Amino acid sequence: MNPFIFIIILEKGSFFLEENQEREGAYIGDLDRRLKEAIKIKMEYKIKKKIINRFEEKLNCKFIDYIKEQLLRIGNFMLLSFQLDVHESDKGKTIKCLNPINERVKDYIIELKTKIPSADDIILPVVVTYQFEVPMRRTFLIAELGLDDERIIKIAEEEREILPYEKKGRQYLTFHHSEVSRVFVECYKKFDDLGCLTKKD
Repeated sequence: MNPFIFIIILEKGSFFLEENQEREGAYIGDLDRRLKEAIKIKMEYKIKKKIINRFEEKLNCKFIDYIKEQLLRIGNFMLLSFQLDVHESDKGKTIKCLNPINERVKDYIIELKTKIPSADDIILPVVVTYQFEVPMRRTFLIAELGLDDERIIKIAEEEREILPYEKKGRQYLTFHHSEVSRVFVECYKKFDDLGCLTKKD
C-alpha cells in the first residue's frame, strides 16, 4: 500500500486516520471538516471496501452483498459517512436494506445553523443549481433573496460549506459535489422547516 494513502475508520461515531493500517492516533472528529480543509482522499473502490468492512467489524453487523455493492457505488465520502451513520443502531444485525439518510442530512444542516443563522437558507439555492453543476451568483443571494452577505462569507470561508470563486469579475458559489447537492435537495423537499425564508421567496 502507498504510505501516503489514508484509510478512514469509523469507531464509536468518530473518524480516525490510519496509515498502512497502523493507527497514528490522529483523531479528526469530523471527516467532512477535514475534507474541507483540503485533505484529499481518493475515493477508490478498495478504500471504500475497507471502510465498510471495518464498520461491519466494529458493529458486528453484515451488509448483504447487494447492499454492500450499493454502498460501494457511492462516490463521495460525505455521503458514505452519512449512510454508515444511520446504521449505527444495527449492531449485530444482517442489513438487508439501506436506511434513509434525510434525517442525518437535516441534523447536519441544523448543526450548521446553530453556528450561522440562516445557513439553511444560504445553502438551499446553491445546492439547487449545483445538482446540475451550475454555480450560483453570489449577488443573487443578496439582491434577490435578501440573504446576509456577512453570513455568506462566514459559511464559505470559515465553515467551507459552500465554495466561492470568481470569474471575469463575477463572484459565484458552488457546493462540494453534484451528488451531495442532489441529496441535500431531497432533504430540503422533505422537511418544510429547512430553508423556510428561501422557499418563501
